[in-house]
Amino acid sequence: MKQNLFLYLPAIVVMLWGSSCVSTQSKVANPPATVHSTATPTANPEPPPLPADPCDNPEAGIYCCFKNIPDSISSTMQMVPKNETGARMRITGTLYQPNGRTPYPGVILYAYQADHNGYYRQSETDKGIIKQHGCLHGWCVTDSNGRYEIITIRPGKLPGKALPAQIHTAVQEPGRDSSFYIRDFVFSDDKLVSETYLKQQKLPGGDGVVKLKRDSSGTWTGKRDITLPKNKP
Repeated sequence: MKQNLFLYLPAIVVMLWGSSCVSTQSKVANPPATVHSTATPTANPEPPPLPADPCDNPEAGIYCCFKNIPDSISSTMQMVPKNETGARMRITGTLYQPNGRTPYPGVILYAYQADHNGYYRQSETDKGIIKQHGCLHGWCVTDSNGRYEIITIRPGKLPGKALPAQIHTAVQEPGRDSSFYIRDFVFSDDKLVSETYLKQQKLPGGDGVVKLKRDSSGTWTGKRDITLPKNKP
């Protein structure tokens, strides 16, 4: 008996060692029809299983990027911890409404990127599509003048891929449930940001190319103004 107990102990430990993440439960679009039964009900029937969270899925829709936004966000997105390895980078800009002149306040930006080696390192505290994006991600909301700021490190190129270093970005406009991706942030000094590459990009938001320069502290700085499209993708 003692021998059998030792065999089961590892399985019990694995079951108890779970993630502290809390995922959001979603409503089922088409619940199953009620089935009437003539069987005598039990005194304590088992509750039905909760529906699966569609955002807890690496193939989840873009709207899931905006499901677990922190309770408080500002116009500054802090994407990396202070001890993250890599060259510091600061990008600022203004979001404009489709006319290209009127600043657009209240737009939420979500962004994610690779680390300085080009890898999308995962965190055990993230789930679903956010986990697939890696631990270097964040949110901000444009201020009353449509301005935003991203504090991060300069991302590396994905090993083995002929793609430029990128920061991937999605937006959600105020008062709208829809969200959509815009052009990735890429950098003018990256040789892989060629005319051919730029012509292949179809997302809105301009060409996404940021010209970087180092300030006196050695931080890379750049600016990107973004005009959102009238017809959403």
